Amino acid sequence: MQKIKIIYLDIDGVLISHRYWKEVPEEVRDSKRDKLGESFDQYSSNLLNNLIEETEAKIVITSVWRYNGLKTIQDLWKERGMSGEVIDITPDYYRKVRMFKVPRGCEIQAHYKKSTGLSIGYGMEICLEGQWLNQHLRIMLF
Repeated sequence: MQKIKIIYLDIDGVLISHRYWKEVPEEVRDSKRDKLGESFDQYSSNLLNNLIEETEAKIVITSVWRYNGLKTIQDLWKERGMSGEVIDITPDYYRKVRMFKVPRGCEIQAHYKKSTGLSIGYGMEICLEGQWLNQHLRIMLF
């Protein structure tokens, strides 16, 4: 099996950053909204595009945006001019296991194991989760 590089991406807080929400007025953000939702922070988008181009990584969406379905996310990715390819979305255990909050990390690990047959830590995975991409490019390497 050929190893691929995977970025597990949470859109909110990464591509729709806290800096963007604080610095860009609401009416400007609303004017950039399209049929697919909130516009992405251009600065954060550029950082992520550079990371994708440098690593040739594929994208797996972990965000609540995944509820729109893989095809919609792939269309959004292209329409927004993002680099690389969205290849999948993580499973949604939160909606399957009622009454219990399942950590997103468990969904990421389950996806990784299903798609590679390996446990996290045997390939090149990056998890861009939550916040501060534009300030720290904070990533977790498993």
